[in-house]
Amino acid sequence: MVTAWYLSPDDFGVYAIALGVTTFTLIMRGGGTGLIYQTLRPQEYAAVGGGLVRLALIFAVLGALFTLGAALPAESYYDQKSLAWVLVSMAVLAVLNHLSLYPRAKMASQLLFKQIAWIDVFSSAAKLIVAFLLARGGWGAITFVIAQICSTALQVALCSIWAKFQREDFVAEKNWLAPTLAMIKYPFLLSVMITLTDQIDSFIASLFVPLASLGVYYFSVSLAAQPIRLVASTISSVLAPYAARARDNPFLEKRSIASAFTSSIIFVPLFVLGIATIYPSLERLLWGEKWQPSIWPVMLTSLFLVYPTVQLVIEGPLTGLRRWNLYLSLLSWRAGSKILGVLLAILVIKFYALPDSSIAIALVIGVGSLGSISAYIQIRRVLAIFKVDREMYVFELFATPLYALLAFIGTNGLMSSILNHIEHDRQTLQARAFAEFALSFSIYSVISVILLRFAYLKRLKILIALLPKTVRALSCKLLVISESELNLTQYELEND
Repeated sequence: MVTAWYLSPDDFGVYAIALGVTTFTLIMRGGGTGLIYQTLRPQEYAAVGGGLVRLALIFAVLGALFTLGAALPAESYYDQKSLAWVLVSMAVLAVLNHLSLYPRAKMASQLLFKQIAWIDVFSSAAKLIVAFLLARGGWGAITFVIAQICSTALQVALCSIWAKFQREDFVAEKNWLAPTLAMIKYPFLLSVMITLTDQIDSFIASLFVPLASLGVYYFSVSLAAQPIRLVASTISSVLAPYAARARDNPFLEKRSIASAFTSSIIFVPLFVLGIATIYPSLERLLWGEKWQPSIWPVMLTSLFLVYPTVQLVIEGPLTGLRRWNLYLSLLSWRAGSKILGVLLAILVIKFYALPDSSIAIALVIGVGSLGSISAYIQIRRVLAIFKVDREMYVFELFATPLYALLAFIGTNGLMSSILNHIEHDRQTLQARAFAEFALSFSIYSVISVILLRFAYLKRLKILIALLPKTVRALSCKLLVISESELNLTQYELEND
């Protein structure tokens, strides 16, 4: 958000092109080792950790070399002088990313989530400060990558200190290569699919649409999706180590999948549509209509992200349970829907000769609608495979998104009625935007709390009971729940 004050749609477009290029140059990622890390139990690190680290760095260095090789050809093809330096920086970042994954995964296996949260706070603050300084200094698209490099380097240092590594964690057994390669067979395919599903839409769009329109599309999708995906991926990375401990126990496996679905379907729709509710006024408040073309794309992206975000949370336990075939199938559907969606959008753009102002909206509708349909189908499929109560999940898949949609519509209706009775002649754009933002945020928050408090009380108690003491007390006050009500019986915990 801070970079949007100083950077232009063209800068965002150049970065989107770079991400599209690395979809192919970094397609191997770390060879799938990042997924394996999440499934390791603490005692397994000494046995296989050293081999996995070596393999991860080999794949990361190869990807970095491919990215360096693509820098000048990409700069020439797209005729963007800054693109080569962005790709060179991304090659450095690729290696750093895989240096950070191993110590972080070991901390997760030891359930040191509090320390991981603090590391995320420090690294995010570093990223924000560096991004602000570079964007303000006119560094352009490379701002995004250098900020990530600084943040990741700090993360590597802090994770390495807190993980308390021992020499055994880096020692590889004799003839380690063959068994390690066998271990990553499916995770390698998964990592390829994850890379393809990440920015393949931006790459395909970059071949057909103007740079500024691509920049608006990338900015809109990132703004709507990043906070949601950050929360979802954090929850997913927490659930994976817990699910790893439940592996090979059918009852606990079913319970881990059901818990992931229940916790995400309750909160995700309200959170996602909350972004759509406040964004129009937030855009005017922060950027004074500089990014006005992004309003409809952000709102539509938020609407389409409900089911894909729930699917992302469910993928955490699937990783911990090592259900590689099922996970690969989910990613294949996601990649297919994204590719088909962007191609259909481009056909519409070219056939109807849409103006630049409508291109981002067309891309969002094409990619978002097919992605949402695909995610809905796959969520139902996963829940059916693990024999989760069908009546429960069919109801929840429609009920909570509908509640969130009603909250969105109700908030906008109330806000319009209130603003119509307020004098606007003497108000500046920012003053009016602040009033709209405050009203929309307050009304939507109140409606959401009421919905959670009265529609999901029992499940809400279970989720709150699992929170740390300080957060639990605050949540009880916000939702008007007595802490004594959280003393649920074992039967209630196991059957909801």
